[in-house]
Order: sequence, then structure tokens, then C-alpha cells
Amino acid sequence: GAARTATALRQRFPAAAATARALLAEGYDHFSAKRYAQAIDTFELYLRDYPQDASRPSALANLAASYYLADAPANHYQKAAETYLALATQFPDSTSAEDAYYWAGQAQRQAGDEAGAIDSFQKFLAARPNHASAGAARTALTALLARVGDGNELAKATRFGSAIYANKP
Repeated sequence: GAARTATALRQRFPAAAATARALLAEGYDHFSAKRYAQAIDTFELYLRDYPQDASRPSALANLAASYYLADAPANHYQKAAETYLALATQFPDSTSAEDAYYWAGQAQRQAGDEAGAIDSFQKFLAARPNHASAGAARTALTALLARVGDGNELAKATRFGSAIYANKP
């Protein structure tokens, strides 16, 4: 698998950028084929071995998505949320991170972390009010706030949501 490929490439081409690219390509292939466990292993290996590589934001996004879509480990939604949050905080200006808070909120909601999901959806809406997922984020946020019974935050979210739609081109 990924470890064998990386080991062979490292032995033949120590510290070569081609090794990082080959590992990423293998991770993308696993992800595309819905082999999420192998994608997770491959992206984690890449992130561990190439911490300064320019494709780190893309690898983090794909690792997070792999966790989100995987059936295992049991805490896969929590791992997805943690990875999306790392992407959003470490690479806020990357195109790979533009919807990271949205997906962190979705993963947190799936994991049962309502407070975390509320925070992530609020950060997403504050940063990306015109994003294609803003309406879905507002709907999820409103439902979560109604569920936890925070009337003040619910009123703010409702007003905030109206402002989002007013800003749409």
C-alpha cells in the first residue's frame, strides 16, 4: 500500500518532491475509488513525512473528507471535524479551506457535538456569507440553536441568515 510505495520511493529518491507527489496521487486514487481507510493511511503518511509541502492544504481536505465518508474508525466524524478545523485554522486563505468550517460543523453535528457544530457554522457564515453552502449552513445552524434552546442566538442567526440572502448577487 501507501507505506510500501513511500518506502520504495524514499529509498530510491530520498527527500525528492516526486515522492510526495506519488504519495498524494495514491491517496487521491484511493479516495476516488472510495477506499477511505487506505486514503486515510496514505494522506496521514504524506502529512507526517512532508509537513512543509505546498499541497498540505489539499491533503488535509482530502484526509478530512476521507474520515467523514469512512465507516471506521468509530470516531470518524470527530476525526473529520478535527481535521477540517486544522485545515481552517492552519490554512485560512487556501481554496482547499474555503468550506472547512462548514464541513467541520457537519461532522461535529454527526458526532453529537452540537456546541462545536454551532461554533463552526457561525464561523463559516461569518467568513463566507455568499458561499454556495451558506444556505445549508444557516438551516443547520438555525435547527441546532432551536434544539439547544438558545433564543438569543437563534434570533441572531435568523437575522444573520436574512442578511446573507440579501448579500447574494
